[in-house]
Amino acid sequence: PPEVIVIGRSTEKIVQVFGDGVIAETWDSISTETLQAVDAVVNLAGENVGGVMRWTSTHMQKILDSRITTTSRLARLLVNSGSQARLLNASGISIYGHQVYDDEEIKDEDSAVPKSHSDFLTDVTIKWEAAAAEVLPESRIVFMRIGVVLGAGGGALGKMELPFKLGLGGPLGP
Repeated sequence: PPEVIVIGRSTEKIVQVFGDGVIAETWDSISTETLQAVDAVVNLAGENVGGVMRWTSTHMQKILDSRITTTSRLARLLVNSGSQARLLNASGISIYGHQVYDDEEIKDEDSAVPKSHSDFLTDVTIKWEAAAAEVLPESRIVFMRIGVVLGAGGGALGKMELPFKLGLGGPLGP
């Protein structure tokens, strides 16, 4: 089976979350040899956008910084190590801007990114993708434009569950 290397701030926390089936590295301990040996790096780092009820300017800055700083740092590590690994970088569907529901306008990876917008998350995802694209060639980056994360007891589903159980939810979409 392929080896999985997880980079974080604390090897103890990595092992606590992922178990001992991964190789735990910190930003300071990751070596050039390790980076040169991998075929791909998956970057899912970023402050939870649904983690708090109210977005203060401080929380919004954390959302932005957690994505840009990590992505930029990881891309620079790959380049500086001489690694030829591809970067599979999380991103968000919010890059397409705020959309009013329209059956005829389906967005996909070839859809245009808005040139002007006033949406915070659109701005975040544009800057997030740029953090990688400014360092790595396009052929080595895959942007995974993820939508709403649903999970039993967590993600957006966990936050929506109680209103639905209380009979306050309804159908979504047309």
